[in-house]
Formats: sequence, structure tokens, C-alpha cells
Amino acid sequence: AFKFIPLVCSGFNPLSDNKRGGIGFWQLNYIPAVKYGLVVNKYIDERRDFEKSTQAATKYIKDIYTIYNDWELTLAAYSCGIVTVNKALLRTEGNKFWDIYPYLPKETRDIVPALTAMVYCFNEAGNNHYLLDQIITENDTVYIPRNLKFKAIEDVLKVKSKQLSFL
Repeated sequence: AFKFIPLVCSGFNPLSDNKRGGIGFWQLNYIPAVKYGLVVNKYIDERRDFEKSTQAATKYIKDIYTIYNDWELTLAAYSCGIVTVNKALLRTEGNKFWDIYPYLPKETRDIVPALTAMVYCFNEAGNNHYLLDQIITENDTVYIPRNLKFKAIEDVLKVKSKQLSFL
């Protein structure tokens, strides 16, 4: 189920930015990214590297789970932070995601229902004719030391701008 977190958080877009500091596929904030071994500086941001960010995010999720022993609370804490979830738990004296739901930031409230919907659609894909195309791409990082127009890359690689933007 957790393989869908990048889909829910970023649509598998490495350039995604949640406007609260989360960047890349997994929307990792700076502190957890660095804590779990990613390089983040003005030249490199490994939160945009799928393999490295996946390793960091899964370790982070595992550590959060040891705190709550509940997957829904773990997802909420992954999205908005452990401190925010703990405050909401104290405020409501609840111990489940749905108890604290109204006290979570608006952006965090949707992660559990969205992930649940994705898992449901994926599991039912064969039974109810939901089609989820798998996109498999090989990737690499290319550093371009000067400004370059997208049109030049499109012409050389012979790809459409939409596909290039995605990549």
C-alpha cells in the first residue's frame, strides 16, 4: 500500500513541491531527508532521486510507525509531523486518525483517504475494469551547467514537451 504514497503526495513528479518544504516524489522535508541520509544542498537535492528518497522515506515511515503502532496515524505524522499529530492526540484525547482528523492541517487530512482510495482502485483493477497504467522509465541525472531552452532538448531527444516535463 505504501508504494502509492509518492502517487498521492506528488503524482510521481520529482519536481513536486508541497509549498510546506516537502520536495520530490515522497515530499520529504529538509530535516527528515538529511536525517535519513539524503544530500540536500544548493547543487544536489536527493529528495528528487527516486531510489535514494524511497530508501529514506521508508526508514522514516518505519520509525514513525514504532511511535504510533497505527498506520493511519503514521501517515498523518509523515505528512504533517509527529509534533502536530501528538498535539492533536492530546487535544482530542483520542488515539485514532479519525479522532484527530478535524485538528489536522487541511493538507494532511486527505492523505489517508487518498491512499485508501488508491489501494482500493489498484486491488480492484482486474475486477471492475479500472485501468492503472504502469509507467516504467529508466532515469539518470543530468547536470547542465548553463541555461538551456526546453525546445532545444525536445528537438535533440525527439520527445514531446509534455513527456519531457514529466521526466
